[in-house]
Parts: sequence; C-alpha cells; structure tokens
Amino acid sequence: MHYTHDQQIKMLKAYKQTGNKKILDDLIISNKKLVYKEAKNLAKTNANIDMEDLVQEGYVGLSIAAKKFAFDKETSFTTYALYWIKQRMRIFVASNRSIVRLGTTQ
Repeated sequence: MHYTHDQQIKMLKAYKQTGNKKILDDLIISNKKLVYKEAKNLAKTNANIDMEDLVQEGYVGLSIAAKKFAFDKETSFTTYALYWIKQRMRIFVASNRSIVRLGTTQ
C-alpha cells in the first residue's frame, strides 16, 4: 500500500510519539518499491554484491530516515528517505568490494 505525503507525515508523528514498531513496519513496507529500485540500480553496476543484501541495507536506511525526519522542513519523507537508503547501500558496497588479496602462506 502506498500512502500519501500527509498520511506518511501522520504515521511518522505517531511513530515518534508512541514508538510503535507496527507503524514503522507499515511505513517501511509502503516504501519497499523505492528500496528495491535503488538496490536494483546498484546491483547492476556491482555484480559481486547480492541484491538482497542491498535491500536489507536499504531498509536500515529507511528506518534511520523515519527516526531522523524533521517535520519542519519542506522536504517530503520519500525524498529524505532516499538519501538514507542510498547512503546505507553505498557504504555496504564500499565495504564489500572485492579487492585482490594476495595469499600470506609461503
């Protein structure tokens, strides 16, 4: 289910007031297309990275965005969340890049 901007704001406010994980889960599920789209784009250029790992990192970024979102800004939640999704995925890719390693045995 996709929520409108106003519905997302209401959900975020309710989550911040109550800490109800169900609200956060609903918000994450409603934005899963955004996460999958970014994971698919990064997986194309990083063949050695599993797309499901990228998706998991995207969900972490989405969760961070929900916790840090400021209501007084003019930015929509999805725009703000996209920054955190991309950041978490890029950090994951950078830390898991395959590097040619030389053996240390003689």
